[in-house]
This record gives sequence, structure tokens and C-alpha cells, in this order.
Amino acid sequence: MKPVFRNRFLAAAATAFGAFTVAVPADTVTVPLSPVADTRVFDADWGRDTNDGTGADIGVYQARDRSLLRFDLGALPTGSTLDAANLVLTVSGTFGGNPNGEAMNVYRLTQAWTEGGVTWNNYDGTNPWATAGGDYNGTVRASSTADVGAGQTITWDVTTLAQEWVANTYPNEGLIVINSGNTNGLHFASKENGNAAYRPYLAATITTPASPPVSSWTWNGGDGATGPVDGSGAWTDANKWWDGSAVATWVDGNDAIFGAGGTAGTVTVTGTVAPKSIWFQPTSSGSYAITGGTIDFGGTTRIVDASVDATIDSTIDNGTLLKQGSGKLILTGVNTYAGGTLIGSGVLQIGNGGVAGTLGAGTVNNDASVIFNRSDDLTVGNTILGVGSLTKDGAGLLELTSVNAYSGGTTVNDGVLLLAGNSGVGRISGTLTVNTGGTVETTGDGTGLGYVGQISAVNLNGGTLTTASTMHIWNISGGVNLAGGLLQSNDGISDPAGSFLEWGNTAVFATGDVTSTIAGRIRVRADNSPNLTFNVADGIQATDLLVSAAITQSGVANLTKSGLGTMSVTGATNYTGPTTVNEGVLSVGDGSNSTNLSDSAEVIVALDAQLDLNFTGTDVIGSLTLDGLDAGAGYLDASTHPDYLTGSGKLFVAGGFIDDNDGTWASTTDSYWELPDGWGSNTVASGYNQTATFDGATGTTVTLAGDIFIGALNFSGADYTLAGGSSLLTLDADSPTIFVDAGRTATIGTRLASFGGILKTGDGTLVITGNNETFEGITINGGTLVAERSVQDNGIHTLGTGPLIINNGGTLRSAVNWATSSEWNATSVGAITINQGGTWEIEALGQTVRNGLFLNGGTITATLSNADWGALHLKSGVTAGGGVTSTIDADTALSGTQTFIVESGSQLHYPGTIHNQIGTNSGITKEGEGTLVFTGAKTYTGPTTINFGTLQLGDGSTGGSLPGSAIVNNASLVLHPAVDVNLAEVALSISGTGSLTKTGSTILTITTPQTYTGDTIVDGGTLELQNNSASAILGTVANAGFETPDYTGGAWNYLGDDGIAAWSFSGGGIGSNGSPWLSIAPEGDQAAFIQINGNASQTISVPSDGDYVVSFQSANRPGYPATNLSVSIGATQAGSWTAAELGTGGTFVSRVSGPVFLTAGSHTLTFTGSTVSGDTGTAIDDVVVSSPTTNGSLSFLPEGNGVSNQITGSGTAVLNGQFNLDLSLADIADGNSWTLVNHATLNESYGANFSVTSNLGAFTNNSGTWTLV
Repeated sequence: MKPVFRNRFLAAAATAFGAFTVAVPADTVTVPLSPVADTRVFDADWGRDTNDGTGADIGVYQARDRSLLRFDLGALPTGSTLDAANLVLTVSGTFGGNPNGEAMNVYRLTQAWTEGGVTWNNYDGTNPWATAGGDYNGTVRASSTADVGAGQTITWDVTTLAQEWVANTYPNEGLIVINSGNTNGLHFASKENGNAAYRPYLAATITTPASPPVSSWTWNGGDGATGPVDGSGAWTDANKWWDGSAVATWVDGNDAIFGAGGTAGTVTVTGTVAPKSIWFQPTSSGSYAITGGTIDFGGTTRIVDASVDATIDSTIDNGTLLKQGSGKLILTGVNTYAGGTLIGSGVLQIGNGGVAGTLGAGTVNNDASVIFNRSDDLTVGNTILGVGSLTKDGAGLLELTSVNAYSGGTTVNDGVLLLAGNSGVGRISGTLTVNTGGTVETTGDGTGLGYVGQISAVNLNGGTLTTASTMHIWNISGGVNLAGGLLQSNDGISDPAGSFLEWGNTAVFATGDVTSTIAGRIRVRADNSPNLTFNVADGIQATDLLVSAAITQSGVANLTKSGLGTMSVTGATNYTGPTTVNEGVLSVGDGSNSTNLSDSAEVIVALDAQLDLNFTGTDVIGSLTLDGLDAGAGYLDASTHPDYLTGSGKLFVAGGFIDDNDGTWASTTDSYWELPDGWGSNTVASGYNQTATFDGATGTTVTLAGDIFIGALNFSGADYTLAGGSSLLTLDADSPTIFVDAGRTATIGTRLASFGGILKTGDGTLVITGNNETFEGITINGGTLVAERSVQDNGIHTLGTGPLIINNGGTLRSAVNWATSSEWNATSVGAITINQGGTWEIEALGQTVRNGLFLNGGTITATLSNADWGALHLKSGVTAGGGVTSTIDADTALSGTQTFIVESGSQLHYPGTIHNQIGTNSGITKEGEGTLVFTGAKTYTGPTTINFGTLQLGDGSTGGSLPGSAIVNNASLVLHPAVDVNLAEVALSISGTGSLTKTGSTILTITTPQTYTGDTIVDGGTLELQNNSASAILGTVANAGFETPDYTGGAWNYLGDDGIAAWSFSGGGIGSNGSPWLSIAPEGDQAAFIQINGNASQTISVPSDGDYVVSFQSANRPGYPATNLSVSIGATQAGSWTAAELGTGGTFVSRVSGPVFLTAGSHTLTFTGSTVSGDTGTAIDDVVVSSPTTNGSLSFLPEGNGVSNQITGSGTAVLNGQFNLDLSLADIADGNSWTLVNHATLNESYGANFSVTSNLGAFTNNSGTWTLV
């Protein structure tokens, strides 16, 4: 919180003690006053009587939301004058958008108000303003334009208004802030806001008097009788003070002066004393110490030390401490004041090397110097502001937890300064200096030095700057200056994966005659000037700057060495940008490891500079430039270029030309392709139509430092790996070939390309894990090719973009998602061909086919399924040929309707599941004269069309299914199920001009209409054509025949809604045979009647969800017209009939409603009459609620005096359904007949529900002969 002050202004004056005059330079200091009250009021329906006194925000919105604040200006130090006053508010958010360009005006309030009661309508929660929204003088006292965002401040100069309050020109009722615009608004943090740095304050700039007030009392510890005498004593003892004219005993409220030119002493406080201010003046010897008890400041209390040191060991309570004067004030007590600390001049020291001494609470405004000097741990949560400096002395640990903004720099001389937390905003700003014996430690990613508002320079003069997590070395304009210091992460352990110094746009300067060190890990950010710049001066030591840190990068980092000194890089490095030595010596290596610079590194050494190769063996680099000239390729070292290269190591520059040669790898250890000593006879394999042979007994990793051209690869003897990250391995030959011997595995992890495609031979396994840029295809003649690089990585996948051919003995294994194509960027292999004996093994989802799948006896298998993408993902069609059988046993996702072509004499067996790709409605079109056999589940939802050849469902041992949709069969459909099948149960209907063949020993039942017009062939088992006229009664209807109550002999009665007959009637009832309502009932001897507009209803119960129909019989009242009649279930009308339809001369006729979907449970069944005119009536009987009747039917197309389609075969046909004839093309003449069932070999029989109908009318059965009438 900002400090709150409560003292009043007192006039400044000079005080004389005989010949001794106390005087210090007048000080100007800015005091941040927190408001004693702040709130906002709302002009809105919900807010006019709402108090927001404890809210975290105040604010303005148009002219409707207004902020009120009041400050106690009487709380400034005794005798000071107010020079300036600025209201400072911090934006915490916008309301409706940023009101850029709109003026925010300050007015003087004229009515007192209370923070806990004020609203738009009332100033204290009870009494109304004279004008709603606040009573204020209409003169604008200050204005600022809102052009800021969250976290920024707006300042109003209210100096004149504040001075008028001080002079009592107007009573201080506070001020009000109102937006002059009418669009948007701003939220400001209030004094209750959780972020103390955002809270409002009045920046009051005051000038304090140079001398204590005339009324000041001077310490008289030496018991002087004619004037004060220095010495020790108790503050409250009798006669220990000089009141200006005589000795006196202390009275609170006076200003206290210590020092009368004598020997200083110790002043002991018992209980509590309350001085207005404390002045320490020079003594002849020693310095004053105040101990014991409590000093109560009450408000802002000045402590002035004029070029002397003083110690206060007492507890300071309440108010604000204002330190002035050029001397040092040491606080060693446990202080509890809460109004903040102001350091205008001199030094304020916390602790004196021991374990005691604290600040009070609140913000520290430091415009001079603050020192922390304790031997134990101390946590400081105060926010420290101002232009002053902070010094850490003492062996203890000082932890700063707040976000501080003092600009005078930080010096650590001893112990540890801990900058804790986790934020991009640093805990300190300005220059950080760490001297010998001092350590600065940061914790948390982005903390300590930060990357927002960070420090301006780091000076390590033998000290240590360390982090166990991440430390940002970002945009430090003054650089990191090392003079024997240590900068480290990861406890100084060099580790490319350890915690790191996040580096960007910051130079390093090393000076002095002692080695400076950077240890742990440096990670260079690509997005913030990725240049590591080192300027190393030459000292007397062998190594001026030791960088043992691993140097890594998030992009492409560069390293530049300048200065005449020696810099040694011994940690692991993987940065890939240029390394430049402009001056002095850059030493790389730790004396042993030969891998120091990137294999593709560009190394530049200037004239008079040197690169020291401090390692054994050979380090591969991309290029070497010496004094601006290309040094060429091959081996280079101190013997070839002594002016530029020193040390025991060698460089191999890979950027040059390698002669065309066959080569055999000879090294038994991991090495680089380009190094001649890895090859037999030092002959590097390279060039068009040349072969690289890897046949040693010990497999190794061979790394490509640069791009390599080779004709063929031959792997045998052991397992080998070709590595190289971004390096490109190009196969360039008449027939680019990779041979892997049986039992061997070769892995290629580089980028891979070829001229003329790639031929994989040998029975071994080739694993490709790098990007494949081959566009002329891959042919697998033997063994296994494993794809382990996903298109999701970067759009380049394992198998290139050309055709893929798998021949006899060859296997492709997809071991990573999307190995053949990307679903996101459409990159893909070309056509995929699998010939007889070839196999595609799928072990990962989404193996996408975009450019055709061709099977000539090949096999596809999968070990997984995926409901969204499938194991096999078809975005194009499939062709099977070669006069052989091909197989796809893989979970398959269809993307749209795809065409399956099976050529004549060929079969495609498909036991794999087929379903929609996520988000599609997909189907299949069968083309070609061959046979497509579906076994296993097929759940796609789009159409199935057979245009040519045969589609067979099932193979007798494994069932084949199609989704619940229609098949358009224009060729041949064969059903060979493993179990009995009812087409209705699988919701399958068949149309088209093609034939249906039933084969196998099972029963195929047709109970739904089938409209195909081709032959029906029963080659095995039984085909049953059934008409299910006896539907299942699924709804329970009570008293369905109206036999209760029992009426006989023509009796009848109107009934009401009492449910006595299970029915409720209105305008209707029940009668018996011979009554006026019916002659003969069709069921029993009674029926219900509905007269004119009457109705009958009851509640029925259905057991399960489904479609239901209502069937009943009806007749008109004998001798009277019928009513119109409708039947409903719930709110849904199931059917309706007109009076004319129901007028049957009193004879009952069967009626069936349309289907109604019902959920399981109770529903109301209602029959409702409506009269046309006059007395009308309808009788109903035999009410049934049931599932709809299903009709099995086949369609025939007679032509001339014969038929083009019949039921044939040698199996059994049970015909109990309907034959539908289309006689459009038939000769219609008396005596013409059409044979629909071939009796020759078929074993057929006919059921009671068998019938024949046509588009020209119904056929009638005359003793087994069906005749069109």
C-alpha cells in the first residue's frame, strides 16, 4: 500500500543553542500519498444506489461512471511546503474499448462524502447530493487525455487545487474524475486493488526545512544546567531534555535533537515515545544509538542526520519514515510502521552485520541509498522505487520478492541476493554489480533479470550470477561485463538439455587479469537477435574467458569473437550459424572430444586472429574462410595453415568436391561419410552409378556432414544407420538401388532423394526415418521397407511423392500415421501397386490412398482400427486384376463414394471393415466384370451401386454385411451368408436391373419390397418370400371389442368419461347387435358408436420405441350418414376418413392408419367424429395397435409373351409374398401368359399370402392360376 500521512503543516524556522547552530541543506522530496477514501459511482438502473467503496477498481465511463478520491494533505512533515501535486491513476482495463483522445477532467468536490456510503444518488448512503452524481464546482482543475492501455498511468497536475486545500481556501472534500466523451471508458486500480504497484496516489513534492523548528527539544544526557550536554541516559528520565531555555522532562509531540557537540551516547527508550521528528547533529566523538521501547511516528516523521551516523534499535511504529541528511541511519530493530519509507538523501541501512533490523511495511521511495547488512536470511516484500541505489552487504541471504523499479543500480558485496518469483518482469532494474564474495541467484522462468523492464547492465567483478532454472539475458544494453566473475545455469554443469540462460541481443565483455567463466547452458533465441557476441581483452592469464556452457539454439545462432584475449569454448555446442573470429584466439574443444562445431558450420577467421583446435581427432565443418578467402575442402589443421589454426585437432571441410568412386566402409566406430579414414583405402564412396558398401562385422552410425550423391547402397554383415538430419542423400544411377541382406536392418535418417526412383532389393529390412523427397517412386522387390517418418512432421513423408510398387517377396510396413499422404496439405505418394506375393502391412492409422490402389494378387493387412480415419484411408478408387485373387484385410475409411474395379477373371476379397471417414457420407460403386467379395462389417452410409460384374456378400463361412441403405444392382448380386438372414432385419432393399443369386445352405428371407427386375437365382439353401400380414400386437388396448358393459337384445347406452368400459366417451357409447347403431358386429356382438362430434379415448401402453399403426373396423349407423372420423395417438394424428368413405351401408370394413413413431410408455388413443350435417354416426370395433404390416415382394418385367427375369436355380423357394409385374413392355391379349418361376430345377412352394399384382391391375387366383381380370 502507499503510505497514509496524518501530521499537519508547521511553519519552518531556525533554532539556535547558544553558539551551536543546527543546519542541513533544505531537501526536496516527493511523497506518494495514498487516498484516505476512493470509490466510483454509477449512473445506471442497477447502480444508482450501489456503493462500491471496497471495490478493487474505480473508473470512468462516458459521463455516467465517475471516480471520487480524497487525500489528507495535512499529513506532510512538519514545516514543509507543497511545491507540486500530481494525481496518478493506473489503468486496470477498458470498458467498451479504449477511449483514445477523450479528455478525463478533474473537478473539486464541494460536499463531504463517506467511502462506505456514497452512491450516485447519496453522498453518505442516506442524504442525497444536491445534484445526482456528485456535488462539484464546475471549473475543470486538471485534464488528461486517455491514450493508454492496461498497466499504464494517467497523470493530472492538481498543484493549484492542492495548495488551495493546504491554505484552507476551500475545505478538502476531495476531487471527482469525469470523462468528457460519450463512447468508452477506463477502469483504474483503487486503493484496495490486489496489485500494490497499481494503486492510486497523489505525488506531493515538498521542500522540507533546513533546520529544526524553534520549539525543538535537545537531548541533555550529560545533565547540563545552562544548556544541553551530550551523553547517555533514558529518554523519559527527568531533566534529560533542554526545551530551549531550561532543562525539562520529555513531552510527546515535540521535535527531538541529538548532538550538542560533545561525546555521543546511548539513549534508552522505555515504553513508547512520540516525537514529531528526530534530528542527529554532529558530536565531538562517537554516534548516537537509540535502543529499547517503541518510537511512535503517528504520521510522516523526519529523521535527519547531518553528516553523522546514527543507530535506532528501538521499534518504530505507525506512520512513515522520511530519511534526510547526508549521514547514515542504521535500523536494527523490528519495525512495524506501515506507511512506507522515503529516503531523500544519505544512507538508510537495514541491519548492522547481525541478525536484526527490518523495514516497516509499505513502498520504499529511494532517491539516495539503501543498504541491507545482515548475517542471516531476510525476505523483503516492499516495492522499492526511486532513483537511488541498493547495496547488499553481510553474509546472509536477501530475497527480493516484489517487482522493484529503482533505477540507481544494485551492488552485491557479500552473501546472496535472491531474486525470486516467476514473471517476465525483473525484480530489479538499472545496473547490477556483483563483487568478489557476492552472489546473485534467480529462480523461475523469466524472473530476476527478466525480459520486460529488465536491468541495463551486468558487472561481475569476481562475483557470481546463477540460476537453477531459466534466466533471461535479453536486451541488456550495457552488456554482461566480466572481470573474473561467474555467470552460470544448471549448477555450472555443461548440459545441452539442462536449465539455461535464455540469450538474446546482449554482448559479453571480458576484462582483467583473472579468468571469467560462463557455465551451464546458453540457449540462443532466434526471435531476438540470435547473435552471441564476445569481446575479450587480453590479460596475463592463459584463458581470459572460459565458456564451459553448452551452446544451443532455438533457431539459427551465430557466434562472434572480438578482442585480443583468448576465449575457450569447451562445452557441447549445436548452434548452426557462422562462427567468426575477428581478433585474438578462439579455442574450441576440451582437449579430447572432436565434435565441437556443427557439421554444416561456416567458420570465418580474420587476419591476425586464430582458431585453436583443442581436441584430438577430426571435427567436420561445412566451410572455412581465412582472411576472406575460401580455404577449400579436405583436411585442414595447424600444419596446413599455421597462421590461422593452432592446436592438435584437425578440421575436415565437407563443402568441397569428392571424386567419383565406389567405396567400402571400414571404420568400426561412428564417424562421418566425408572423412576418408572411415573408408577402405581412404576412398570415399561418391558419384553417379557408384556404390557405397557397408559390410563390416560391426555396424556403426555414419553421419552425413553435407549432401552426398551416390548411385547405390549395399548393406550386409551388420546393422547400419545413416544419419545427418538436414543433409540430403541422393541416389543417382541408371537404376538407383538399396540392397539390404537377409537378417540385416539398415536405417536411413537423412533426407533422401533419387534420380530415377528407388529400388529396394534383398531380403533384409530398410527403415526410413527421414524426409523422402523422391518423386519418381519406390519399388520393393524384396524384404521389408519400414516407413517411420510422418507427413505431420513437415509435409514431407517417408515414401516420397512418386508411384509405389510392391512386388513378389516385398513388404511395405507403415509404422507411423499418414505415411503415404497428408490429410492436411495433400502431399501424397502416387499410385500404389501391389503385385502377387507383395504385402502392405499397416501398423498406424490414416494410410491414405489419393492416386489409385492397384492390386494384382497383392495383400493388405492391418493391426489396428480407427473410427475416424481407418487404418487404410481411401480417397480414390481400387482396381483388382491380373486374373488372380487380391485381399484387403484392413479397417478402411472411405472419403466419399469410391469406385472398385475388379477386372474380368479376377477377384477382390475384402474381409476388412469399411466405414465412413469422419464427417463424410461415403459409398461404393462396383465396376468391372470380376467379383468383389465382402466379408466382415460394412457400415458406410452412402449408396452401393453394382454396374458391372458381381458383388458377393459373404463366403458361406464368414458373413458379409452392407449398411442399412439401398443397393442399386444393375449387374449381379450374390448373397452367400454364413447364417440365416432376413433382409428386413438388415434394412436392405435391392433395386436395379441386375440379378440376385442366393447360394449356400442358409435361408434368405425377404419380407420387404424388392424392386430389382433381374433374375432371381436360388443356387443353394432356401429363398423365402414372406408377406407378414399377421403383425405383432405391440400396444395393449383394453376392451378392444367393446364387449363391456354387456348389452344384449339390441340394447345400447351413452357412456361418459368415467372409464367404466376402459374408454372415456363424449357423445358416444356402446351398443349390441340389432341396436339403432349397428346390425352385426365383426368381433363379438357389441361395438362402440360415435355420434355427430363425439369421441372415444383410452390410455394405452407400448413396450418399446418404434412405429405403430391403428387397425379397426367401421360402419355407418344404419339408415344414417357416417361422421367424418380421425384417429390420433397423443398429439399425432395417425389417420382420417371422410363420411363418404365410411358410408358402407352399415357393413363393417377394415381400416388401417398410417405409422406413428411412439416412445415406450403411456399414450392416449383417441377416435374423434365430426359431422357434415344433421344426425350422423359411425360404429367402430376390433381396435388393434400394432407394428406396421411388412410385405415381401419381388418385381418382374415381362416382355412380349415371355419374361426377361425369372426365379431359377436348383435350391428351394418358399413364395408367400407378392409378385409385382410391370406389363409396360408385355403383349396384352387374352390367353397370353408369363412364366415367372422356372419349374425345371427349382424346388418351389407357395404360401397362403402369395399374390400377384401389376401396374395394370390385380390378378385373381383361380385354383392356382393367376389371371389378370
